[in-house]
Amino acid sequence: MTEITLRNRIKKFSLAEVAEKLFSPTTLSDSLAQSFEVSDLVAPKELVKGSEITMTMKRFNFICPAEFEVIELGEDNMTYVQTKGILKSWQHKMRLIQKDEAIELQDHIKYEMPFGIFGHLTNDLYFRAEVKDIFYKRLKALGLR
Repeated sequence: MTEITLRNRIKKFSLAEVAEKLFSPTTLSDSLAQSFEVSDLVAPKELVKGSEITMTMKRFNFICPAEFEVIELGEDNMTYVQTKGILKSWQHKMRLIQKDEAIELQDHIKYEMPFGIFGHLTNDLYFRAEVKDIFYKRLKALGLR
């Protein structure tokens, strides 16, 4: 199991505005667009605990159907898990904290690679850094960076 914690300070937006950009299914395709080609996105108009999101994600001509479930949702936090996809497991927890004139976004990601030792090697050589890059690009795509 790999765990990554990322912290970013976001200025110029209120906590509610940041939450709207990060926790809304309407911004999901845009937030992933710099890293994945997303198609067949099915999500409710508004997320609640128990909401399910399905999509097809394409990267490097590799197509992967994925399903996620929101397991926690509040004004300043959201956690979702992968219920179907390429990884053995995936959990992403986002937490927003008001700090002075900025919002601190904490992303805590836990995942497990498939394919045994080959998955561990891929994670160490490539995937862990790629996850960090994907989350950075998400902030840029949503205008939060």
